[in-house]
Amino acid sequence: VKLHGTNAGVRVTHSDVRAQKRSAVVDIGNDNFGFAAFVHPLKDTFRELAELYFGHKLKKLDDITFFGEWVGSNIQKGVAVANCPKHLVIFSAWVQGQGYVTVADITGRIPNASEDLGDFNKHEIWFINQIPTYGIDIDFADPMPAQVKLSELTIKVETQCPWGDFMGVDGIGEGIVWIATKEPAVSDLWFKTKGLKHKDSSLTTKAVVPADPVKVA
Repeated sequence: VKLHGTNAGVRVTHSDVRAQKRSAVVDIGNDNFGFAAFVHPLKDTFRELAELYFGHKLKKLDDITFFGEWVGSNIQKGVAVANCPKHLVIFSAWVQGQGYVTVADITGRIPNASEDLGDFNKHEIWFINQIPTYGIDIDFADPMPAQVKLSELTIKVETQCPWGDFMGVDGIGEGIVWIATKEPAVSDLWFKTKGLKHKDSSLTTKAVVPADPVKVA
C-alpha cells in the first residue's frame, strides 16, 4: 500500500546513524517535518534493527539505509494516515554491496516478527508488511489485460486505506506501489497506481486507473 507522507530514510553505519529525506541528509536544525527529531533519540533502536539484519554487531564495512514513509498529522492531508500520530513505515532498505532488499528481508531477521514487532512499534517504527500485500502477474509486452485488476485493487485501497484501517483510522488511501519480484527484479519495472480522491475530494475514480509509468517500448 502506498502511503501519502514524505519519503524518509535512516542510514546506519558502524560509526553513525543519520536521518535523511529523498534528496538530502536532515538534522534537527534543518529538518523535514520533524523526522530528524524523531530519529535522534532512537539511534540505538535503528542500530539494533541493523544488527538484526546483519546478524552481528556492526562492523566497519556494514552500511544499511532503511527507507520508508514518514506519515501522520501535519505532513499531508486528505488521506487516512494524515489523521494518525507521526510514525515511520519501513518498506525497503539499501545495503552497501547488495543493493535493495525487501521489507520481508528485514522483518524476516527479527525474532518472532510474524507475531510481535512491538519492540519497534512502541517507538512508532512500523513495517509495511504488517498488513497484507498484493500480487499480480503482468506481461509488460501487453500490460492492458492486467489493468482491470490493477484498477480494482487501487479503488479498493482508495475507498478505505488498509494502513489507516490497521491504525484504527477511517479514510481514503492513495494507491499501491508495485515492485517486481521475479528476475530481473530491477527498479526500472517498479511503478505505482494511484486513485484520484486524495488529490481532489470532488473527484471519483470510475475509469481504469492508469499505471504510471508503464514502459512498453
